[in-house]
Amino acid sequence: MSAIDNARPVRVEAGADTRRVTSLRLSLAISRRAMAAAAADGRARCVFDGAVDIGAEGPDVHLCFIVEHSGDAVEAAVRCEVVDASSGVRWPLVARGCATVTADDDLLHVDAPGLLAATVRRADLAGRPLFLRTPLLAAMGLAGGRYEVP
Repeated sequence: MSAIDNARPVRVEAGADTRRVTSLRLSLAISRRAMAAAAADGRARCVFDGAVDIGAEGPDVHLCFIVEHSGDAVEAAVRCEVVDASSGVRWPLVARGCATVTADDDLLHVDAPGLLAATVRRADLAGRPLFLRTPLLAAMGLAGGRYEVP
């Protein structure tokens, strides 16, 4: 079983004005059992900013990337967290970075070297990214891979 639940699409949330996007929230659904096992045996502890206690039972948790910029700016701040939507608990990650955000016609590209690379459609910010890559899954000891968006 993969650590990423392919049945749950990656989601992007943004402000209503897609011409001046000020924040993106990209979210990967991750198997709770896989994340709990990685946290329990220490594989994932190095990426968390503090103690983490994820139970093995319940719905998937989400690896979230929050990208904030001023619409016309090229630079953006990126922070990461794992979210348990069922309990509302958020575990911040030590991974933070600076990203470049560039527009290419109707596409928005986010590139934070060593942290995140993603492409989303500007006109469909409530949909799924066309592309997302992160080394955080490997850093947490989670199995990753390539998943096609249906």
